[in-house]
Amino acid sequence: MNKVIIHISDLHVSLHLDEDGINTKPNFWLNTDDTEENNNFFINNFCSLIQKHYSEFQKFLIISGDICDKAIQGEFDSAEKYLKKIIGELQIEIANILIIPGDHDVNWSDCNSAYENSRLKNPTKKAYEYQDEKLAKFSVFYRNILNKDFIASSNIIDKLVFEDIKLVFIGMNSNNLIQKGGGEGAFNTETFKADIEELENLYSGYSKIAVMHHNLFAQYEPSHKGQWNQDNRIFTLSILQSFNYKCILYGNEHTFSSKFHDEYKLYALDSGSLTSKENPRPSFFAITFDNNCESVNLNLQLFVCDNSIRNNKYKFGSWIKPNIEDYGDKNHIELAGKSIGTKETKDLLPVSDISDSGKETSITNLSSGDKYYKSSDFSTMLYNNIKENKLFHSGHFHWSKTSRAHNWIDVSKILENSRDLLLAKKSIIDVIEKCGLSDKFDFVIGLGTEGNIISTRAVIKYNKPFSFLPYSYRYDEHNEFEKKLNFSNNGNFKNVLIITDVVNDGRTIRKLIGKREKDFFKDVLKIYVITLFYTGDEKDINADILNHRSIKNFDSENDEIVNNIEFYSVVNIKVEKCPYGNDYESECLIYKDKLDCVHLFYDEKKS
Repeated sequence: MNKVIIHISDLHVSLHLDEDGINTKPNFWLNTDDTEENNNFFINNFCSLIQKHYSEFQKFLIISGDICDKAIQGEFDSAEKYLKKIIGELQIEIANILIIPGDHDVNWSDCNSAYENSRLKNPTKKAYEYQDEKLAKFSVFYRNILNKDFIASSNIIDKLVFEDIKLVFIGMNSNNLIQKGGGEGAFNTETFKADIEELENLYSGYSKIAVMHHNLFAQYEPSHKGQWNQDNRIFTLSILQSFNYKCILYGNEHTFSSKFHDEYKLYALDSGSLTSKENPRPSFFAITFDNNCESVNLNLQLFVCDNSIRNNKYKFGSWIKPNIEDYGDKNHIELAGKSIGTKETKDLLPVSDISDSGKETSITNLSSGDKYYKSSDFSTMLYNNIKENKLFHSGHFHWSKTSRAHNWIDVSKILENSRDLLLAKKSIIDVIEKCGLSDKFDFVIGLGTEGNIISTRAVIKYNKPFSFLPYSYRYDEHNEFEKKLNFSNNGNFKNVLIITDVVNDGRTIRKLIGKREKDFFKDVLKIYVITLFYTGDEKDINADILNHRSIKNFDSENDEIVNNIEFYSVVNIKVEKCPYGNDYESECLIYKDKLDCVHLFYDEKKS
């Protein structure tokens, strides 16, 4: 039997009378007045429309939030009655229904009461953290409809699984930060990634579609980034992309849309509001499947209620079936090709079109000292990775006698996870693209084990000769062959790109250029250096800061004079350097008297 998914959202069942018994004149067609004929006629008309077009189809129902307007009990009571009527008329099995809450399904009063009543016992608990209390009325409604419990504190609500075509719709609760007064969409970052990983283990090889309430993309506001906490939005998009989600269904904006966001490789569908009285007009999607041995696709049929066509005694007009392509939207969504059933790895974020302004950054005409890289998405995600995984450590860290600090970023932990590693590699490529370097280098060096790993994607993408060098303090861990570039430079390589994980004052880079591989670099005109993290003291970050001419207190005894470096970093995190000079062994009590652990990254006996 053919299947159809009815995707509706933003019913906003509203109180028809306020506390004083005055008509509220709600902005939506469904309200709590049981005597008003418009309510029942709207439901009957909707059901007749579905039966007319899909009588022979097995029906599924997805509701992406804002079932009620103010989450008052009377609204939920009426919403339950209307929804049960729809389910009964369309003969939809309970197992074929996916319901998620929207921010209007959060009861502000219940949330605030829980917060106020517990402030003395839990002074650090935020109002939005009372998940069970703020969604208590929705939870009862949910159980009354679906005969199962709603877990308010969970990111993942439920699933609709289509085993025959390896497709799963995953309902998600984006109300983590909603409290009295509203708020923005967000998931719980402490558990979201683990929740998605668990689902991946269950549904590896399936095409996955996320269903949430809040819109990750917007039609109206200037940035088009939706009603979403922006840090959380970046986090959410990166997780969904890394687990190969193809499509997102949501509501919230009350405006139907079906667009492919090429920069994120994601389809985003907003069914609009089912019951909106004026503009935007009422709308919903009917989604059918087109599948064969080569692909799994979704076909979208938009239904819109045209208020100008009033063929009946009721006010809301008549439903029409416009072609959504006429609005510049997609009516066909390709979820999987021949690779269906196999696990794929996709890019986290695009290499273009990601900046604070939403436009590609160009630095071609700037002088070297004015050049810099800025990408809020990649920089924020990489920084959040360090923060959330607690990879920034305090203590005493010595990489050599002249390189000592009180902080350390454990980059190796990023490389252990394929999705985090992909983010790091894509960050490097984003720097290359944004800073106009793609055609400016003819040789690549991966510096350090981490630099070797994170540079591989760029080497393949730009098809350049490549070599690896270990950090000097790691020399004993490598054989003689690995300690040399093993490339002779007879004028073939005039512009060299060095990729590494962390740069502090750049001394290691300058010693590589001016001493360790002096013969290779003697005829090189420009050395581009890209690092994930800059941990030095400079506040005015620019492309010139690693050159001798820009260094105020140059250590001529332990450094090399180099002035042809162009430097870029993804994230800037200052670390505290050891305050002692060359006399640290006798002056630093922690080192001298072993008052605390000193982490040595080199063998002192061989230094």
